[in-house]
Amino acid sequence: DESSDLPTGTNPLIAEYNITGIAEFAKETASKGLGVPKIHLSFGLDASGIVTLLKAEATVELIDNTTIPLTIDANNQTDSQVDNQKDSQADSKIDSKVDNQTDSQPDNKADNQTDSKIENQQNTTTNQSNNKTTNKKKVDNQLKRLLVIKTNSLTINSLSTPTGSSAATGSTVSISTGSSYGSLILESKAKLAYLDLLDNQRQAKEAALNELEAYLYSIRNKFTDEDLVKSYDPISTIEQRTAVIDLSNQIEDWLYGDGRDEGVDSYKKQLDSIKKLAEPIILRANEHTARPEALKKINKQINELVKKIDQWKVEKPHITEDEIEKLNQSIDKLKKWIEDKEKLQQSTSPFDPPVYLSTDLPNQLKPVFLQFDKLNK
Repeated sequence: DESSDLPTGTNPLIAEYNITGIAEFAKETASKGLGVPKIHLSFGLDASGIVTLLKAEATVELIDNTTIPLTIDANNQTDSQVDNQKDSQADSKIDSKVDNQTDSQPDNKADNQTDSKIENQQNTTTNQSNNKTTNKKKVDNQLKRLLVIKTNSLTINSLSTPTGSSAATGSTVSISTGSSYGSLILESKAKLAYLDLLDNQRQAKEAALNELEAYLYSIRNKFTDEDLVKSYDPISTIEQRTAVIDLSNQIEDWLYGDGRDEGVDSYKKQLDSIKKLAEPIILRANEHTARPEALKKINKQINELVKKIDQWKVEKPHITEDEIEKLNQSIDKLKKWIEDKEKLQQSTSPFDPPVYLSTDLPNQLKPVFLQFDKLNK
């Protein structure tokens, strides 16, 4: 692979090995006329994912050039020549005997004798042919045995010595790595850490991009849907809502243009800018209905507390007047805070940020409840 396919700063070199002993083995085979040996290297990964050289082989092919012996008869003829002569002689004898006997004897006798001799001669010829086939098979088997190729291999086992070298029986082949094992481990860890960093950056960018796209989609629905826009009329002006829509369109155009190649910080900056305009409107719309409901609920809870405190005089006489007085003061303080906030809220424009939120009321009531529960045990 080209270096451009690797992360920046990655060294394309994985490992270096020095293999010796091959030259001596090649010289030895050349001196014996065995040709040039073939070299085979086998690599593998260890448990840490480090590439190591497992095996090195130098092989030559040895061909047995022994001459194939052929079977020769007493007249210095091959098996095939003898068979051919025997076949010719048998045919000529059959013809001559048949002609002579046919002329001197009656037809029926001549025919019987001729048939008998012909049958005997044919049997002889068949036996000779079978012998010929058997001899040919023997020669073929000898040929196959003599042409078996023998291979002489020089094998190197897996590295096992601390110095990174190993020897095989016969010629010695040593293997040494170009860098130490410990440095490879550290380099691999550094590469993995760098790749993790790139993955984290990519995931963060995708998350920021998805968040911005989802918010733009949500804003478009909230500020263009007729039913939702009606809920914004009491707490926002047309100019405020139009500003949100215009900025949303601008960010969307930027996002699918030059913004596609931007980073996390740019996406967050755009998200903050649109939220700065849209969120106050959404908050005022929510509080416009939630605050009155929360105010109604807390007033009901305060009234129930006052009734229970009045019953303590009869049901729990062990509670002192001072303790009851302190609790009543806390309740009065809460009522005063609510009253002041409501007056200020009524005088504030609905298009401005609310004076207090519906979530503030339970927080103000919590200390009063704690004081009441302590005395009510």
